[in-house]
Amino acid sequence: MDRRGREFEDIAAVVDAVGGPVDVLGRSAAIGTPTLLLMGSESPAFLADGTAAVHATLPDSRLGVMAGQQHIAMTGAPDLFLGTLLPFLTAD
Repeated sequence: MDRRGREFEDIAAVVDAVGGPVDVLGRSAAIGTPTLLLMGSESPAFLADGTAAVHATLPDSRLGVMAGQQHIAMTGAPDLFLGTLLPFLTAD
């Protein structure tokens, strides 16, 4: 089984464990903690759309788009990843 197949199995296991689909967007509106959502400018459309939807519902979210990256910038471009993450973590 390829990696994508294992990812879908993992997602299915989580859905089964919580007793069904989770309303992520409905629940995210209640999160008051500052949240940084990261994505790559080259992320697949379904990931970009999902990230944008969560960003729109989180009351205190920031969206960091890392140029030229896909879904794994933390390993593909660690300096860019840290340059996006660290200012968020150290902001007042």
